[in-house]
Amino acid sequence: MRVRPVVCVAAIAAALVIASCSTFPKARYESDPELQAALAQPPVYPDVRFLVLADLHYMDPALWGDGPAIERYLRGDRKLLRESPEILDEAVRIALRTPAELVIVPGDLTKDGERSSHLHVAERLRALEGAGMQVFVVCGNHDILNPEAYRYEGDEEIPVDSVSPEEFAEIYAEFGYGEALDRDPASLSYVAEPLPGLRILALDGCLYREEPVDGHTPPGGRLPEATLAWIDATLADAAVEGKAVLAILHHGVVEHYPSQKKHYGDYLVEDFPEVARMLAAYNVRLVFTGHYHAQDITLQRWDDGKFIYDVETGSLVTYPCPIRTASIRDNLLRLDSLFVERIPSRPEGFQAFARDHTSNGIIGIAVDTMLDLKVKEEDALFIAPQVARAFVAHYEGDEVPPEVMIDRTGVGFMGRIVLWNRGSLIRGLWQDLEPPDDGIVVDLGDGSWSRP
Repeated sequence: MRVRPVVCVAAIAAALVIASCSTFPKARYESDPELQAALAQPPVYPDVRFLVLADLHYMDPALWGDGPAIERYLRGDRKLLRESPEILDEAVRIALRTPAELVIVPGDLTKDGERSSHLHVAERLRALEGAGMQVFVVCGNHDILNPEAYRYEGDEEIPVDSVSPEEFAEIYAEFGYGEALDRDPASLSYVAEPLPGLRILALDGCLYREEPVDGHTPPGGRLPEATLAWIDATLADAAVEGKAVLAILHHGVVEHYPSQKKHYGDYLVEDFPEVARMLAAYNVRLVFTGHYHAQDITLQRWDDGKFIYDVETGSLVTYPCPIRTASIRDNLLRLDSLFVERIPSRPEGFQAFARDHTSNGIIGIAVDTMLDLKVKEEDALFIAPQVARAFVAHYEGDEVPPEVMIDRTGVGFMGRIVLWNRGSLIRGLWQDLEPPDDGIVVDLGDGSWSRP
């Protein structure tokens, strides 16, 4: 997903006056005494070790070409697409030497849903299964029926085959869909039980069936009413059977910084407060998400003691190119991170290269956007690095805000309007919500966390 660090003032103003009216359906736990009794005794999570690889955005090298077309695309992006095959190969090598029983992939497996890219990703995931790991995937907004599935050649963007929902499930049959206990008829959601006592609820909230917007697949997420009913029934069954559940979803269910809904609501599933509440009410303690490319963990609690951790994992092809490691033992969850440190084309200095690439990509997008808004070039060049610093800090996780988050010194009228408009975004990105984003232990009984 391409992040636009600066947006039109008029667009934000329009968004602020749109009233949203939630028609979120009632869940069974709200009125079923037998189910409420079962939920009063949360199940203990079985011991397990797993990895999370998020937002792979793999691009088949055969689709890559030199020339103006691919350069135009890259000008509006900040991902390491050219390096994506090497990065995924290195991530697989890291995973193969890391003790784990499960691997979770919460969406955006490909650059833009190209069939050939999906086939390459499946081949690499097959290597993990061959080593004894069980892999579970769910789709992201880039993966299915994407009108931007292209081969780039010279000045041309040449359409190539994308995949349908049915083809996605077929390609990834070995990685969740063929092993599901049950599948939602209304989406690509499914539930599986990889080991006794633990169920994985993989949720598809993507909007690939909707009309493209300006040639792009809608980036937002929504769980249709039929899918919500299926989730309700699935979680009720798990509760009655005493199964612990962890969820996978491409879109977030909790805001990861103040004002995220205002500025980047498409990165949260629609009705996210209600979705988070329903999951937590059913004692789903953990949901693993992606989409925003940030290494961030956020905890939400309710007055009745229910809680949920939204564990967002950064993109494999966006700095710092992370891999989440997780282990549960005695109902305690330990969360840490590994990072891609080198690839064959860059055996030294890869992390510095990735950081510069991501930062420069955001600066380029911000400058272009501000110039379109008639901001003076010198002001755009002054403001854009401030935007990039905030984004990169959030991508890294455990943000430490600088003494001056926003410097308006010498900025002209239009530049000040942009900073006024996006000031809450910049300040929000620097604010790290509870808990820390790495190296923590979570008690899955009461939701408390500590740093060992």
